[in-house]
Amino acid sequence: MQPCQKDNRSFFEKLQNAEGLDLRDNRGKRHDLAIVLVGVTLALLSHRDGFLSSIHRHLKNHYERLMTALSVEAKSAVSRAQLPRVLEKVSVEVFDGARNQSTSQDSRQFQLGIKFLF
Repeated sequence: MQPCQKDNRSFFEKLQNAEGLDLRDNRGKRHDLAIVLVGVTLALLSHRDGFLSSIHRHLKNHYERLMTALSVEAKSAVSRAQLPRVLEKVSVEVFDGARNQSTSQDSRQFQLGIKFLF
């Protein structure tokens, strides 16, 4: 599979299917955690400084392209105020497990996909 094809969503799908990743209460969920985590991961891999404002700016500026690449209906990006609240409800152990499940080929495709997106 070519890394830039629309159906190359393995990291996103791993996050979507990771049981126990999202520790938020089901009431009032507005943002798909997998989308937020992919956006944050892309921001960090794009050499953002790690501050939430910088990460949020990157996420917001590239949100539509990310939604198009993931073939997901575009809603609004998570707000700067909401971002830390969403991230604090992530099971770090489950996220690390999903991230580490990637083989070297998946990682290479993911990095090539990033270059395509940004």
